[in-house]
Amino acid sequence: MAHRATPRIPPKRAPRVLYLGMLGEFSLLPLVALLEAGIAVCAVLIPEEAGATTPGIRRIAPVAVPGSTLPLLTSHVAPSVVSLAWQRQIPVWAVARERSADVLAALASFDADALGVACWPRRLPSPLLALPRHGGLNLHPSLLPAHRGPAPLFWTLRAGDPAGVTVHRLDATLDGGDVLAQQVVETSDGMPGDELERRCAVAGGRLLAANVRALVEGAARLVAQNEHQSTYEPWPRPEDFMVTPDRRRIGESPTCSRSVKSVSSSNTPSTTMPLARSASRCARTARTCGSSARLGCCTCWPSGRAGATDCRCPAAPGRPAHARPRRGISLEGLL
Repeated sequence: MAHRATPRIPPKRAPRVLYLGMLGEFSLLPLVALLEAGIAVCAVLIPEEAGATTPGIRRIAPVAVPGSTLPLLTSHVAPSVVSLAWQRQIPVWAVARERSADVLAALASFDADALGVACWPRRLPSPLLALPRHGGLNLHPSLLPAHRGPAPLFWTLRAGDPAGVTVHRLDATLDGGDVLAQQVVETSDGMPGDELERRCAVAGGRLLAANVRALVEGAARLVAQNEHQSTYEPWPRPEDFMVTPDRRRIGESPTCSRSVKSVSSSNTPSTTMPLARSASRCARTARTCGSSARLGCCTCWPSGRAGATDCRCPAAPGRPAHARPRRGISLEGLL
């Protein structure tokens, strides 16, 4: 397949990037990589909290940390894209409606060269993608065109496919833009899902930083995705967390082997085994735990809200961290 090169433009300064992400590691570690690579991140955007009666965009001011040596257990002070941005004196904005005129006007004022995205809960509209001079790049935790959609690591492990990351151009499709770079991420026996997510974030962060620079400098090589090989999966349904004995492929996947013995010990052909879910991620719908939408890239943000008694997040009342299922194949940390 023919490569398409972007026009070569001599760089005059560090690329200016608007960074969009959420509060998990899959957004944090790529932001670290961008900053370490000398990319000028001019603002960090996060999704607005659900139900907030706010304008389309609002500035989030730094939180004053008391003199206590104890850490504050809040999403904005715990390590995240927000706390890192505050440390680097980068402005942070919460976005509720990407299409609104006030959002577009505010983001246009940053005069960005490109968007960098690592986990965003909604499809970005064309007017927003058109603001930066060179468009935007997204970091997706699968080897596209396989496993498009909001929970790629879950479906990668469930299918027993190779894990990896892709940096692709943002366009009107969902995870369907031209590919700039991909990398297979090595897995090992017994690796929990959150460790795989971390490895994907580290590898993907390096790719994102290198290809943001290549895009701005006109050195990027774009390859169209093969639509005939593409797959898309939605958010997992309750039955997707069950494995039957005939689904041997998932039991044979090294990344899913933490509790494989409990599957292999079953002698009843009709038995189904529940996949373990993580207490550090929401395993139910975003509505249950109070976020604005079902969130992409494996992380539910925010982690919980008062009164969400049926939420599996650790912040939910009456849901201690140890009270999650342990039996079955572990996709721990992915949802």
